[in-house]
Amino acid sequence: MKPKYSVIVFFFLLICSISASVHSYRFTQQEVEKDLNTALWLTLKEKTEGWITPDTIRSYRSNISIPWLRDYAYISYCLPDEKRIGITSRSMKWHGDGRTLSFRGYANCTMATLLSLSDQRLPMTLVSITLLWGMFSICVGLRKRQHVAVVAKEGMLSVGGLYLDRVHDCFVDQRNQEIHLTPMQHQLMKLFFSSENHRLAKEDICNALWPKKEDASDTLYTLIKRIRPVLEQHSHLKITSDRGRAYQLTLDE
Repeated sequence: MKPKYSVIVFFFLLICSISASVHSYRFTQQEVEKDLNTALWLTLKEKTEGWITPDTIRSYRSNISIPWLRDYAYISYCLPDEKRIGITSRSMKWHGDGRTLSFRGYANCTMATLLSLSDQRLPMTLVSITLLWGMFSICVGLRKRQHVAVVAKEGMLSVGGLYLDRVHDCFVDQRNQEIHLTPMQHQLMKLFFSSENHRLAKEDICNALWPKKEDASDTLYTLIKRIRPVLEQHSHLKITSDRGRAYQLTLDE
């Protein structure tokens, strides 16, 4: 897999893990708000006086079904159209003693607390997969970099995962499968393999491949264009151009 695709997969997994975490957080928040609403409704239904007393708070907390939420919940007066800040219930009215009062339930817990109490198993699994993928991609990338140097072994010359079999005068991939190149493509790759830093001047390529042709620029451009997808398919190499004056065989980052 190309490095750019590895990066895309990494960020895709990272976004999925973040999205799953946010979804779990919001789901927990909605459940908390729903429980605060239900508890407030039950408390006001039983309430006979307008004052908030310790018994009122105890009654409110006893009506909450989520066990951990009871330690963070409390009830307070509010204005009917007061803006909701934090994790709260809806504003509810109580009628009695000739008065109408508005109450609201609150959860005195931070975002970090709510996040820690939400179900983060799926997000943590995705984070683990993301980290493993990142480590795997780094290891593969380091292995690919090791192929940049020319390595001669048992009659083979290797550059970037592409091998020149000097015995049979052919190019093979890492699975030892022969890569079918045209005669011109074959000569061009041999020139790259034999040159210092795998860099060739445009003039040198034209003189080597088309010595009798006055201007072989278009022919060379076509040759480079057609061999690039072959290299992309069978190796970790690409051919880069230096403003059309020279070409270099480099690792495909």
